[in-house]
Amino acid sequence: MTATAPAHLSPQQPADDLRPSARVQHLLEIARQEFVRTGFAKASMDGIARAAGVSKETIYRHFADKEALFRAAVEALGSAFSKRSEQLLATQAEPETLLAQHAKAILDSAMDSGYLSAVWVTVSIAWTMPDFARILQQNYVARLEPLRQVLERIVARSGVARPTPIDCAADFGSLAVQGPRHLMGWPELGEAERERLAHRIATFYLYGGRVRAGGLSSAPQPAEDPTPPRAERPGHVATLLRVATRHFLKQGFQDASLDLIGEQARVGRGTLYRHFGNKAGLFEAAMLDLAQDLSDVTPPLLAAGGDPSVVLPPYLAAASAVLASPRSIALHRTVISESKRAPALARQIYGTMRAPWTQPLAAWLAGEAARGVLPVDDPHWCAVQMLILATLGNRPFATHRSMDEAARKAAAERATAIFLHGFTAALA
Repeated sequence: MTATAPAHLSPQQPADDLRPSARVQHLLEIARQEFVRTGFAKASMDGIARAAGVSKETIYRHFADKEALFRAAVEALGSAFSKRSEQLLATQAEPETLLAQHAKAILDSAMDSGYLSAVWVTVSIAWTMPDFARILQQNYVARLEPLRQVLERIVARSGVARPTPIDCAADFGSLAVQGPRHLMGWPELGEAERERLAHRIATFYLYGGRVRAGGLSSAPQPAEDPTPPRAERPGHVATLLRVATRHFLKQGFQDASLDLIGEQARVGRGTLYRHFGNKAGLFEAAMLDLAQDLSDVTPPLLAAGGDPSVVLPPYLAAASAVLASPRSIALHRTVISESKRAPALARQIYGTMRAPWTQPLAAWLAGEAARGVLPVDDPHWCAVQMLILATLGNRPFATHRSMDEAARKAAAERATAIFLHGFTAALA
């Protein structure tokens, strides 16, 4: 049974910062920490009251229930981002500088103010409260309205007579946080790295991935954790992994029962501990096994010398069909929910799922660049950006909603246009 979102939570109108008292601000910060630490379902009003040093009655004077407190804690973070975004809207900098400032604001909010932690919580509550999580995700996107207006100004200056949808801002936000990368165990970036990434994202979104005279130099993409070869397992152990995977995807690591898993797999605790050591070992093996299953694909061929606008969309749509499939979404949500406990596993899943798609695409881009047909700024980095765009960043994981064929095709064509010519080409 899934909970429904409270009626007062509107995706079109995120709550403004009403300047709560210092006591309420403290309560909201403690509540956010508890929601991040335990997840929405396990957080209790009693526990939050104890951690904040107030009575439960004090909380209820300000917030009707746990959902209202959670929403307020998330909105308090979003309000700080909105203020900064609105201030940027009022500036008159050049497009590249202004977009870099927006990318930096998104990165800072994600890594410093806990906005990414709020996304992490949203992903975790999508487990049991999908409607609530979906509306929270819509609220995040709605906060990008000042950025949408900046993009619309840029479009008007380029002579494209078309409105700029909020999805353009959402795409830019997905690039700014590098999709699920930092939700999946990657360390936070330092100030200099954020500045560099913000400028790269701005130039990529404005002009595409082609090398431009005077453009920014490439920064190396951090290495992804390698995945060990899949081990051959006896039949009863393979059955145990299949049953465990089903339970972990449905209930999460914390709530999955080893006794029930063993009973349904018809193995004893001794077998489980002998092969996997403990529950965490079984979880890691089950998640990696599923990731390897999903990544055991043969991507479409990328024709050398072909028209990129024709060659790339089918490839990106095929990648999206795998990376944003229901099974992949379930895997990512499960691993993201445990990424604070097991960051190395989350990084490994990230790399395992994407390597079959990024490596051939990067090789194709490098080959086209070597022939002088399509000079690009860092083929691997550009391949990663196209995959982020084609899979809609974190949106499928927060909403638990995969794309249909038409949506995959549209996202792939949009990603291709942005890569080739910048985001205005995606509107033409």
